Amino acid sequence: MAADWIEIDGSHGEGGGQIVRTSLTLAALTRQPIRLINMRANREPAGLRAQHLAAVEAIRRVTNGKVQGAQLGSQVLHFVPGPVQAGTYLFDVGTAGSTSLVLQTVALPLAFASAESIVEVVGGTHNPLAPSFEYLRYVWAAWLARIGIQIDLQMVAAGFAPKGGGHLVARIKGGCRTTDLKPLLLNPRGQLRSVTGVSAVANLPLNIAQRQREAALRDLRKAGLDKQANITIGVLESVQNGTTCFVCLEYEQGMAGFYALGARGKPSEAVGGEAGEKAAKFHANERLPAVDHHAADQLLLPLALVPASSEWTTWPLGNHVLTNAQVIQKLTNRHVEVVGQIDGLGTIRIL
Repeated sequence: MAADWIEIDGSHGEGGGQIVRTSLTLAALTRQPIRLINMRANREPAGLRAQHLAAVEAIRRVTNGKVQGAQLGSQVLHFVPGPVQAGTYLFDVGTAGSTSLVLQTVALPLAFASAESIVEVVGGTHNPLAPSFEYLRYVWAAWLARIGIQIDLQMVAAGFAPKGGGHLVARIKGGCRTTDLKPLLLNPRGQLRSVTGVSAVANLPLNIAQRQREAALRDLRKAGLDKQANITIGVLESVQNGTTCFVCLEYEQGMAGFYALGARGKPSEAVGGEAGEKAAKFHANERLPAVDHHAADQLLLPLALVPASSEWTTWPLGNHVLTNAQVIQKLTNRHVEVVGQIDGLGTIRIL
């Protein structure tokens, strides 16, 4: 397939699917053939699962690339990308696997394509191991807009485990150039501007969403955030029942999102309280982190494309950041500096 491979060991660091997705995205952006080995070797079961295969197929299609090793359970993958092609795409995970993670794999390459693209992904929109749709729309896409990458997100239907069946639609503007992108300097985070969120149900009584909302507000009260909080009640279209609660904190410079999902036997108060408590603890942290731990990881890749240096603080610092930083440094010429202890405050710089 190709002679000059860059080899990425998928067992490094936290050894999860993020290594696969980041490698595929950067390979598409740089037109560099890659060989992934030991993919998800530390996970059970090891190797590629349905949502990883959906991401591989998605990046192959948008680049008209060549792939070897794209089978369920595979731990070795070869990918030779072609030029990124704007267009209209539909990807189906086939399970309740995350639509968000599949979209994130192709979003940046398509942002640099010559024209607008529309990407539809079917699968799970509310997955406990991935960003929820609300987080994707109100945090991830908002950060990208501040950098200079425009993605409009809509959810046609919500997808919960185990059936999935969710459907998100992304309109990606296209035409990005690295010289037009802006760095982020988020230390300090500045004053709090707003507290927003949504408590929503699918195929369940509305009072469950109301109870989730009240529980979230009770926990936000611990940090003095309840009086300014605007948490709406929502009803989601879905093929099965499910609940979610999402809270977003926006500061002058920083932003953070927190979400929780319902589950069989999990009280409504626990769902809302989980989201509210996470937000309250983040805001009350004396070290004043600017970015939640999900965005700390997700910002690495787009900001590695910005010529100027960026810096942000996060809490709690996770292993995902360290692993992602290693992959980005190997596939680009950017230096990523991570200072701090795992589960403590972290400062991240891209130089």
